[in-house]
Amino acid sequence: RLTDLNYTPGLYLVEVTGIDEAFTGTVTITEPTASSLEIRAESIPDATPKAPLRVKLLDQYGEEMTLHPGHFNWTAENITTSVLVTDRISFDPVAKFTINTDADADEFSLGDKVQITFAHTPSGASKTVTLPVTYKVQLASLTFGDPILPHGATHLTRDMKNVRIPVTAIDQYGNPMFLVKGANVDLYSSDQLIIKNEDLSFVTFGGKQHVNIGAFQDKGSVKITIMGTPGIVASKSLHVIESVPHQLRIVMAPDASIVEGKSTTVRFDVLDQFGNRITSDREFYELRVVKASGGDDIIAEPQHDEPRLEISEAVENILIEAVDNTAPANETITFRLQKTDNTYIDSKTYTFNIISYFDNLDIPVDKHQYTAGDMIEMTIKAMLNNDTIHTGYNVSGLAKITLTVNSEELLYYRTLNFENGVAVVEPRIPATLAGEDYDVEVEFDSQTYDAEDLFTVKAGPASKFVLEGDKTSDTLDVTLTDAYNNPIKSFETNELVNVTYPNQASAPAGISEEGDLEVDFVEGEGQIVFGADLVPGIYTVTFGVYSGTLTIK
Repeated sequence: RLTDLNYTPGLYLVEVTGIDEAFTGTVTITEPTASSLEIRAESIPDATPKAPLRVKLLDQYGEEMTLHPGHFNWTAENITTSVLVTDRISFDPVAKFTINTDADADEFSLGDKVQITFAHTPSGASKTVTLPVTYKVQLASLTFGDPILPHGATHLTRDMKNVRIPVTAIDQYGNPMFLVKGANVDLYSSDQLIIKNEDLSFVTFGGKQHVNIGAFQDKGSVKITIMGTPGIVASKSLHVIESVPHQLRIVMAPDASIVEGKSTTVRFDVLDQFGNRITSDREFYELRVVKASGGDDIIAEPQHDEPRLEISEAVENILIEAVDNTAPANETITFRLQKTDNTYIDSKTYTFNIISYFDNLDIPVDKHQYTAGDMIEMTIKAMLNNDTIHTGYNVSGLAKITLTVNSEELLYYRTLNFENGVAVVEPRIPATLAGEDYDVEVEFDSQTYDAEDLFTVKAGPASKFVLEGDKTSDTLDVTLTDAYNNPIKSFETNELVNVTYPNQASAPAGISEEGDLEVDFVEGEGQIVFGADLVPGIYTVTFGVYSGTLTIK
């Protein structure tokens, strides 16, 4: 399943490469559409300003969709008293749909039944439920869990975002209670210089409610408090520290060689004093790149005069590009984590071999003549200055190999794996079209290259006779072929063959008692003329070890 991908709905062709036989398939991407509506509530609590109505809109895959109040119509009636209470239903971004039972005691009484209908106008989906009015749901118990830290983290640090803390709320009936900030509970911070109240919210994750901390403003000790029914209060004390860069860790180092004009990426992590991964763009700290050939530049502002490498920054990646028109050389680069006052913290050093990109492909045909059934093999060489094999060039990529014969193009896609500048490729094409001259063309890395020579496919060794004819005919066409039905051009002009015909038929004209017949072949093709319509049955022609049959029905 594809998720979080902004694809336009439609039919997509998917090509899978990197295996011996690449293949393709299709996938249809559709727009999620509303399919069904659910109201998840068992009762309506009396005297509650915002009693939650858990309305869920599901798409055709059963996934919950975003609620847009303008897409809904709803009605509500106290069917016990026949009073419409539609205006008591409202929507807000936090609590979603709610119903107010606290405004007028005459409209809601314990034991009343309220019928509620929601309709989603774009899709036509609707849902009707009848809910009893029960005692006001009150918070009876409240407990906090421990903060859920990012993977590998051991402490709360001020640069963490959206930290969740599990919370369990139980009502007086022993059921889980849905908490709404500002409605049935208050949620606040003891120190807004560390956590702002507006950065605190309730979220549901994995079916369980959590307090979400959007961001920390500073380090220090802080307490988060949930206050509900008088006497039901729970707090969670947190200690937020200021993590400092302590270690530079290279997560992914590139290959030793960089082709000029091409780029490669070094991916790194900056670890704090506890070994937690943190962002590298911290105040008072920076990552510098030091080159052995000179230069000491912050990666965000590369200012080399005549660089062999150009270096640009992402928060967790360093993109290194070898510029064009530079002589091949080795370049040693140190990635150095330091304070802005140049105080050393940690560093990692790598040496890159900068090589020139090949300027041509040499595609000599390994054999100028193939026998039908062979696999065509080509050795493709990456050339530098058109005459030297580029031995330092190792790269892989998808190539389009085109074989052209009589203006007909046969296309094959293969991944070329250059090792020391040479790639051996087998298009895996049975060379069945004997007697043809083929042109070879390779398209690689948006460049097209032609082979210098043609190659010819010849027929294989004689294998069988191929017979053709029909009942209304008085002849059989006879061809001696190889195993792939390619005619044997070297067959003698006149040959004596043996013809076996159906037993009930009289001997065809020109056939001896032994069944022998001399056939006049022209380049392996000839005809047996009987002088009468063929009788239904099996006809066989043999010559030495070769034979063929034809059934006339």
